[in-house]
Amino acid sequence: MVTASARACPLLPALLLLPALVWIACGDAAGTGVAAARPLCGEGTRFVSWAEMGLPADAMPLDLALDRDSVWVVFDPPLLARLPRRAGAETGEGAGVRAEVLVVAPEEGEVWTAVDVDPVDGALWLARGDGDELLRVDPATGALRRLSLAGFGGGGGLVDVRAGRQGLAVSPYCSEHGLWTVARSGEPLGTAFPAGESDPHADLRDPRFGCPRVFLDRLPESEVVAFALSDRRLHRWRGAAGGAGAWAAGEPVALDEEAAGSVSALFHHDGTPVLLGAAATGPGDRPLGTWIHRLDPGSSRGGGAARAMLERCDSRVLVAAEGDGAGLAALTPGGLLLVPAADSAAVAAAETPGSGSTPLAPPDAGR
Repeated sequence: MVTASARACPLLPALLLLPALVWIACGDAAGTGVAAARPLCGEGTRFVSWAEMGLPADAMPLDLALDRDSVWVVFDPPLLARLPRRAGAETGEGAGVRAEVLVVAPEEGEVWTAVDVDPVDGALWLARGDGDELLRVDPATGALRRLSLAGFGGGGGLVDVRAGRQGLAVSPYCSEHGLWTVARSGEPLGTAFPAGESDPHADLRDPRFGCPRVFLDRLPESEVVAFALSDRRLHRWRGAAGGAGAWAAGEPVALDEEAAGSVSALFHHDGTPVLLGAAATGPGDRPLGTWIHRLDPGSSRGGGAARAMLERCDSRVLVAAEGDGAGLAALTPGGLLLVPAADSAAVAAAETPGSGSTPLAPPDAGR
């Protein structure tokens, strides 16, 4: 049974058509006693379409990275583009904005799956999905250096990369370990999160790649964090630069099997870790938005929780997202969403109609 206040939840008629049976809560208005978090696409959100930026019609966005002034986006077929973070701020919804395409020549058949900006020197790191190789790109000149990771013995390609103080953290595809760490010189530093029969969640499958996954992000202080599906914990990479360091585990988070199987990325919003989930659709596959899971680390007395929410963003489906102290950017199939950072008043403000998020709770919540 779905229980909610139709007056408090304007999207209730559409949500009733979702296949999952959920209890829908809109902050305290639904009697949960828990206030709604600030939506990703709140006040001041701007949308710039790929067409407005002059990008190819067949370009499929895969990942993004932020620096102080720019959003870097990687596409398939391989293309690396830069967009000013203030795009559309003075001229409306992206009017007159053109993306700058950085000329980086891929090898034949090469696939790029992820991009990151190095907090140490500003270089760009591209993860190669069709081989165990990282590409270091100079953002000013496009100069390219390839870094082979064959020493780890993976062979299946790379899914994600994050640069931190110590070096680079890499998520490989179908390796014996869910995470590799490597120095900027290419020297292997270590591995973490082994996969095997002893793993109680080894049967969890990433819907895109068919293997257990570790999701990466970086905190403002250049500390890399990883969320492992195997133990449902957020881990921080601790240690000195150039060393293997160690992954300090947080409290386990209650994330059910279905939600875990739909996760595709980790990012931070207003200082809170968030897992990006599956797209939500209505009748005729009409997009309603994207499921996200806000992670509550809990306390020393017990584990945390993953709070599921339907992020509407004007019914746009989110492909990837990245946040920092200056705001958030998110990819959609049709363009880029740019969200400014919130001040304390904006965080406390009510949701903007048509572009908010709907928090969810289990059926017995609030009883």
